[in-house]
Formats: sequence, structure tokens, C-alpha cells
Amino acid sequence: MAVFEEESQLFQGSAYRDHLNKNWEAGNKKFAELEKKIEGQKPQESADAASQESVSELNKKINRIILGVDHETIKMVVFEILKDEGVI
Repeated sequence: MAVFEEESQLFQGSAYRDHLNKNWEAGNKKFAELEKKIEGQKPQESADAASQESVSELNKKINRIILGVDHETIKMVVFEILKDEGVI
């Protein structure tokens, strides 16, 4: 995709037109390079791995709560429920 178009005004001198066309060509090449870099980038694998690890840890914690072996979290949940119900 060309970002810059070549100059073709007849009233401009040919040397000036060539100068502008070289600038446009250089600009188009640079934009093409940047587009390739952007298209070639992969999602951050480390962020995905960290997210996956967080989900895994949360799943383990949920399983401990369901099994009744994560006493600290159970206390916290019971406390919040009692507070919501106005008992404490």
C-alpha cells in the first residue's frame, strides 16, 4: 500500500519532482517495513503463560474450597456472608 503518491505536476521542475519522488519512495518503503513488523509480531507468550498460571492457581484454590481444605479462604467467605447478613 503506497502512503505517498509520486509527484506529477507539470509546472514543477523535473529535478524537484525526482527529489520528491525519492522521498515518497523512501517513505513508502519505511511504511512497508513497519507493516511487516507489526504483522509478524506474535502475542506475548510470557503474558499468556502468566495468565494461564493465574487461572491454574485460582482453579486449585476453588477446588480446595469445594473440598473444604482451604480454611483461610473459607473463613474469609463465611465472614463476608455473616457481615452481609448483619450477624456481625
